[in-house]
Amino acid sequence: MSALIEIQQALLQACRADGDLMVKVSGVFDHTPIDSSLPYIVIGEATETPLNTFEQQSLEVQSTIRIYSGEQGYSEAYDILQSLTNGLRHIDLPMQHFELVSLDYQSGAAVVEDATEEADNRQVQAIYRMIVQRV
Repeated sequence: MSALIEIQQALLQACRADGDLMVKVSGVFDHTPIDSSLPYIVIGEATETPLNTFEQQSLEVQSTIRIYSGEQGYSEAYDILQSLTNGLRHIDLPMQHFELVSLDYQSGAAVVEDATEEADNRQVQAIYRMIVQRV
């Protein structure tokens, strides 16, 4: 059984419930919104790999979270990334069929979508690594 849907929903709920994060963004979505104001966060793609050991069904999940900003440079997006990572550091993601074992920030990268000086859309992608067990 895949954990991807449950993890995506739990990440959405956790981010939306984080008051420190939500004062910095206009919203947290599971898709790129058409008419939302910047900055915002999108819970994006995820991959999962079985880690079945000792008769326990475990999965490693890597989830990509994108931060979109309209500010010149990346400082706003990096600040949001720091708040996002701090908020996810010690949370429990409530899921029906899985239990969170660990959640770690794995990597982050600035993405250049438009290299012109007039570009008003900056993106930072972060990858979080989670280990979950089936309950």
